[in-house]
Amino acid sequence: MVVKGNPKRLIIGLWVLAALLILWYNAAAMTSLIDKPLPGLSSDARATIAKWQRLESYIAMRMKEVIDLQEIEKIFARIDFKTQTVLPAKKTEPRPKTAQKLEPVRKKKIELPSLSGILAVYGTNGDVVYLAVIDGKTREKKSRVGDFVIESIDAKGILLAQNKESWFVPAPTVEFSVDTSMEE
Repeated sequence: MVVKGNPKRLIIGLWVLAALLILWYNAAAMTSLIDKPLPGLSSDARATIAKWQRLESYIAMRMKEVIDLQEIEKIFARIDFKTQTVLPAKKTEPRPKTAQKLEPVRKKKIELPSLSGILAVYGTNGDVVYLAVIDGKTREKKSRVGDFVIESIDAKGILLAQNKESWFVPAPTVEFSVDTSMEE
């Protein structure tokens, strides 16, 4: 007589089946924890992305305006308003060379230092002192930059002097900033 099963084997089989079901449930729960999507972007990241999108749309809009303006100028250049006709496109012809050669006035080309920005520093008494960032270094009033002396610094730019001549170097314009305090 062949015994196909007994109550002990049945109970052990049920415990193994229950253990496998619990293992499968835990594995499914762990994968949902591990593969959880990341939370949304931070407010700084969202602000930066929005500013980049505004900058890109501003550049695209400006380029379209420039292209449209150039096309309109070409069209108006060919219209004769007295007779209200459109003239054919002008062909540029080379100018004849003149026999007399003019001697060019040679001036020494002066290369001004590169102004990266202006820093406004507030003192303890409330006074504002401006510092210039030139060629990656912070400079103050009356300091030397190559052959130049910084005569004055303000929010609009710097005044450089050399050999009783002076040049104004404007501060660069800020087209884009990550600073959220400047938000419009």
